[in-house]
Amino acid sequence: MKNIKRNIAVALTLLMVPAMLIGCKPKIAADESAKILCDFMVKGDRSKVSQIITDKKELDKYDKTQKDKFVKELKDSSSTDDLTITDAQCDEVYDSVKDALKKVNVTTKKVSETKDSATVNVTTTYIDMETVVKQAVTESIQEVMAEGLTDETQAKNEAVKAYIKNVSKDLKAAKPSSKTVSNDFKFKVENNVWVPEDETSFETKLGQMILAQ
Repeated sequence: MKNIKRNIAVALTLLMVPAMLIGCKPKIAADESAKILCDFMVKGDRSKVSQIITDKKELDKYDKTQKDKFVKELKDSSSTDDLTITDAQCDEVYDSVKDALKKVNVTTKKVSETKDSATVNVTTTYIDMETVVKQAVTESIQEVMAEGLTDETQAKNEAVKAYIKNVSKDLKAAKPSSKTVSNDFKFKVENNVWVPEDETSFETKLGQMILAQ
């Protein structure tokens, strides 16, 4: 269960994958661009992202890549201990994670700006994934122990089933924090659009912020 707990937690952090930043006309400010990108990456909100990412196929590709990486990490974590996680179980956890992240609040504020550079402050609430995972592990262990199973393989697989069920349940019930975390990010003009100066750092730090890491 410790390995499952650790690997699930790792899989959760992989939700934040590189964004496809495709240029369009400079119609929006740096702080608004940051807000749109955050809402898209964190919540899957497409309502305004077409102002930055103009090709729907790229959005679809992003979503597919995001899910594929999450599912692969989840399944890889189970294969090391000869455990089985079905596609349906992966979908259940993934959907629960996405639903939980939709509860996160993101605000942005321009700190400074020149012609080609800007600093934007991003502030978010977060989902305490560590607490969610610990709770799901505890619940799952209690359920499996109560069954009194003696076959190790059967016990492991029942533990996985219980864990998937409980982590999905607990994610759906999870509430965003009352506290906030914030970071300043540098933005630059690229193809007439404000984009993060360091995309990898932006995505990594944003992921850490919303997952309380």
